[in-house]
Amino acid sequence: MSLKVVIFVALLAATVNAKPYRGYVVPLFNGSTVAGHESNPGQYPWQVSLQWGYSSSGYTHFCSGAILSTQWIVTAGHCVLAVPAYGDFVVKTGKHNLRAVESNEQTIQVAKSIIHDNYIGDIAPYDIALLKLAKPLRLTSAVRTINLPQSLVVRNTIVTLTGWASTLKAITPVLSDRLQVAELPIVDYLTCKQTIDSITGSSPIDSRIICTGPLTDSLSACSSDSGSPLVANATSIPELVGIYAWGLIPCATVAAPSVYTNVYSFVNWINNIIATN
Repeated sequence: MSLKVVIFVALLAATVNAKPYRGYVVPLFNGSTVAGHESNPGQYPWQVSLQWGYSSSGYTHFCSGAILSTQWIVTAGHCVLAVPAYGDFVVKTGKHNLRAVESNEQTIQVAKSIIHDNYIGDIAPYDIALLKLAKPLRLTSAVRTINLPQSLVVRNTIVTLTGWASTLKAITPVLSDRLQVAELPIVDYLTCKQTIDSITGSSPIDSRIICTGPLTDSLSACSSDSGSPLVANATSIPELVGIYAWGLIPCATVAAPSVYTNVYSFVNWINNIIATN
């Protein structure tokens, strides 16, 4: 799908209340989580910014990801599909302020992108991809790996979402340059599906997703959070439990869950891809 088409789809979706959207935007946009707050620099060292552009003119953030190892990043499949065949696709680690050159940041080109074979694009299951970097990262206090999950997260578990996207509940995003964080409760699959179906009609979700609420308040992921890590035990032994996939427009629609790829469902796939590439 071309960048022009992606922009058109995003704008078209924004004209209708509470409709599904992938949650990512193409280069020209950046931002944070609705109703979240700014994180401390270096607080979430597994967070990465996916950027596209040219070394001569600079790069622009369009999605997020998480560091699995010194040479592998996990993100959403739809983020990879948005990358043009021209220009440079890079990962920036150690980032907090997207508009600043920071002492902790590292910029490395993506050497290989691997989208799950069963992902058909757009809003659909299996929305996950792995990125192999052209050279290894240097692990520091601001650049660290995150663990894969050992078990499923359960209902009402409080998890941590980080990302750069819109900070206000609005059709037109109001963007933040600094990494934002929100603490969100897990919503069980059946409640999530029934809630989204009641708003939008039949939804393209299956048991390989997880959802966050709260369903009684206006708090959600938003534009440019795509690929953002959803983490359990963020302050102790963090585990990557979700990758942000899609939500509803406008952001933070009351009683509308945010939808993530359930990383636990793809642990074997991740390990196999890394082992064979």
